[in-house]
Amino acid sequence: MTERNNHSIKDYVTNHERLAMGNFLGGAIQELVFQSNEEDKYPLSIAVTNDRQIWGYGQLWLKDTKKFIKESTSAHSKCFYAPSSSFLEHNANPSLQDLRNAIWQCKQPNLFDGEKFNDYVERTSQVHTFKLIESKNGENFFSCTCSYYWKYATCKHSLGLSIWKQKVLVPVPYLVDSLEQLKKRGRPKKVKNFMQKV
Repeated sequence: MTERNNHSIKDYVTNHERLAMGNFLGGAIQELVFQSNEEDKYPLSIAVTNDRQIWGYGQLWLKDTKKFIKESTSAHSKCFYAPSSSFLEHNANPSLQDLRNAIWQCKQPNLFDGEKFNDYVERTSQVHTFKLIESKNGENFFSCTCSYYWKYATCKHSLGLSIWKQKVLVPVPYLVDSLEQLKKRGRPKKVKNFMQKV
């Protein structure tokens, strides 16, 4: 998005001509102010993904993890916590105290004494944190702290929690009960054997 904006500003301001730096910067500032005002008038809507697999994985994640999701009791920041899959692999049936300890450790922003960075990353990624995003157009959605969400602005965790809290409705074609339903339909493509001698 930023690259596209930079390209459009450069094309509009220079009109494919060489300009002195002062003239270019003056025009670029005017264009940026104009685009900023336009974005305030027409805010981007929070779009829910149309990827069938993410919808399916979100429903299955919710089915398996719903009993472990905890809501924060803090008055100033309302958020939800859910254990990550790596945490559940090590603790198949965690107690409430185990979840509280993992949440507390996840909230500690600094390295402990003698802690290595890899251990810090592992400790802070034991629990996913969700916060409600409220857009100006009235659509609500949850953000997640997993790496997939930061890359694609959606993930199975945020979608699953949004389904549970009735912020989004699952489209009827995307309703899933088991992992087998997520397999692609039809015959798999033939793989050409490039190593075959003629």
